[in-house]
Amino acid sequence: GFCGTLAAVQLLRKPSDQNLRVVLIERHQPIGRGVAYGTAQDCHLLNVPAGRMSPLADDDAHFLNYLQRTHPEIDGGYFAPRRRYGEYLHWLLDNAERDSAGRHELLRVHDQAVDIENTPSNAARITLEGGNMVAANYVILASGVAGMRNPEIAAGGEFFSDLRYIADPWLSCALDRIDARYPVLLVGTGLTAVDIVISLRQRGFLQPIHALSRHGLLPIAHRASHHPLHIALPAALDDTAIGTRATLHILRRYVAEVNKSGTDWRDVMVALRPLTAQLWHKLHRGERARFLRHCQAYWEVFRHRLPPSVATELSAMLRLGALQIHAGRIAEIRATADTVDIHFLPRKSRGQNAVLRVGTVINCTGMSSNIRRSSAPLLQALQARGLIQSDAHGLGLLLDDNYAPIAANGTASNVLFYVGPLLKAQFWEATAVPELREHVQRLVDLLLIRIRADGMATPV
Repeated sequence: GFCGTLAAVQLLRKPSDQNLRVVLIERHQPIGRGVAYGTAQDCHLLNVPAGRMSPLADDDAHFLNYLQRTHPEIDGGYFAPRRRYGEYLHWLLDNAERDSAGRHELLRVHDQAVDIENTPSNAARITLEGGNMVAANYVILASGVAGMRNPEIAAGGEFFSDLRYIADPWLSCALDRIDARYPVLLVGTGLTAVDIVISLRQRGFLQPIHALSRHGLLPIAHRASHHPLHIALPAALDDTAIGTRATLHILRRYVAEVNKSGTDWRDVMVALRPLTAQLWHKLHRGERARFLRHCQAYWEVFRHRLPPSVATELSAMLRLGALQIHAGRIAEIRATADTVDIHFLPRKSRGQNAVLRVGTVINCTGMSSNIRRSSAPLLQALQARGLIQSDAHGLGLLLDDNYAPIAANGTASNVLFYVGPLLKAQFWEATAVPELREHVQRLVDLLLIRIRADGMATPV
């Protein structure tokens, strides 16, 4: 995916005293795109403008320049298809491989790593699903999140084995199982649900689409202009003792103030973005739990916004009743011969269940970051070996300051490193390109320093 590909690109691009052999292991084809940018549908757009999607910190316009090579009219506010970004990452990797020829070697392995063990020589032996082994002096774990999670329901969990339940809508041909005679239910109302709504629309699905989540919140749109104003945040945010409630009150008052002067609340979010890791670090375990319980759902919809064109399409569907949003918790799922009855408790109701009758249920709750519940063979194996562990809130991995996983015995690995969305446990903001590119660059720089210090002839 993005982080693994970019790590390989940075290793190949960086000047080094030694020849590197970089092995990129990826189970998805073509290698270099991952799931996020592997979609073939042009209706799935990036939710960040092209002008802010460069993976190279030293060239903010790199992706935009790539697009303008064939479409000069595109500007920085353009929301490109995710497919184009996947093609771009593939192109970037090819170029880095070509330019590093004679200095470094890139080996692409189409397979899945299922286990890693330390060797007596303080290196690593990686077992692949196909049965082969790869030896490495260093391993960058660049996997995404821990896998899809089923919705939480009080009763009817046996339905999850029914063919009318689509656990992972990103699997090839998953949406082909939808019964077009009946409405469909999407469990979740975030970015995944939006993608599936747009996909169903493209397929000509004519039945109503229901989407249900605990709060019933859809992501909010980006504004049409992509040039944010540079504003100063309140000094009160620098208070080391500030907690979740106080932070929220400060930001709400500040947004109300700047709105009076015509400043958009999105400018506040842009200004807040570089400080989120710092604010997250200030919160102790109880305050983090409070944020996750009360604020996370609202943070997601304000922070991870939609392209304006997508938001306009959703608004039209809502007006026509083609898309219907529900807020509540699923109490029970009852499958009948032809349909599926969803019994749910509406938010702020007085205990009276409502019922939705649909033909298919699609899991759009998104990926889980809780590695304890992961079905990924590699994460399971590494936990069984005690080489990695989860943070207290199930947000990701426990790491030291050098991106090395902290083992069950409390020591940091000398061989394993991690970069990707599971950094959320450490930094909170760790899912978008502007943050991840910085983490990848920092890790690669640290790794090259260690390689030089170890004096290896051909590190892997």
